Amino acid sequence: MRCPTLAELPPPPSGRTGWPWTGESTQLPQVTSDGLASPRISVITPSYNQATFLEATIRSILLQGYPNIEYIIIDGGSTDGSVDIIRKYEPWLAYWVSEPDSGQYDAINKGFAVSSGKIMAWLNSDDMYVLNGLRIVGGIFSTLGDSVQWITGVSAFWDGEGNLCKVHNLQRYERSLIRLGCYEGRAFGWIQQESTFWSRALWDLVGGFVDANMQFAADFDLWRRFGKHADLYSVDAIIAGFRRHNQRKTARHMHRYYEEVEINLSNSGVGRLLNKLVKNRLGRRIVWYWMRQSPVGKSVSYDFQARRWIITR
Repeated sequence: MRCPTLAELPPPPSGRTGWPWTGESTQLPQVTSDGLASPRISVITPSYNQATFLEATIRSILLQGYPNIEYIIIDGGSTDGSVDIIRKYEPWLAYWVSEPDSGQYDAINKGFAVSSGKIMAWLNSDDMYVLNGLRIVGGIFSTLGDSVQWITGVSAFWDGEGNLCKVHNLQRYERSLIRLGCYEGRAFGWIQQESTFWSRALWDLVGGFVDANMQFAADFDLWRRFGKHADLYSVDAIIAGFRRHNQRKTARHMHRYYEEVEINLSNSGVGRLLNKLVKNRLGRRIVWYWMRQSPVGKSVSYDFQARRWIITR
């Protein structure tokens, strides 16, 4: 399905302006000027009682102007008006359901099980894509898909009102360090989940699931499994942003996230050692200095002269 135009969608709530309320991305053709077809991108949104942010998330996906989108919402049986919001946008959804589930990761697995896109991602119901974000994703995979199996954009952050309030510098991710579980948020930082996309071939290769036995760190586990088979390419562009607000699950339960990380690393002696090292200030300083001195990871950037995405390292 192609993404709808702004005029085709229901009007935004009164007083809402800017992205993603009154702005829209450029409508892209099905086939690029190079004759390359835009790969289908499947995006899953798991949601439960997130009516405050859900509509902005939905519109940030539907207003991407992308010609081959498959958008799926898996709601956990919300009682706060979320279902009414979903129904407003039902004509542009490939699939949706609202029923009790076992949590966020169970919902994600349900969504991916009914998806068909060559490229996959999930976007939580309080995060958003930026304007023209999927144009970047589609362009990279249509041009470099034989070489690139998963990508992540520059980390960015929305505030509670939906203002883009912080953008990090480009970070590269070393595959061996991903496998060891080093990107768990302390000395090495995180791999920003909402900005990360991957091929269905890679998803199938690692078993085709996120670990629904976890409650907080299943993305960390998925990245480690991906890292066994493919390099992560950092994209020198903003694709999406993480919304910071007081009710965010990770903000309230960060200690439980790290408990799951440590359990996940129990089968990795080196990973557990590094995890232990970065728990103290001196260890973090040593690791951070080593990271700054040792160029790692791979990236892609846009070549304005050639008008295409290229691998830069």
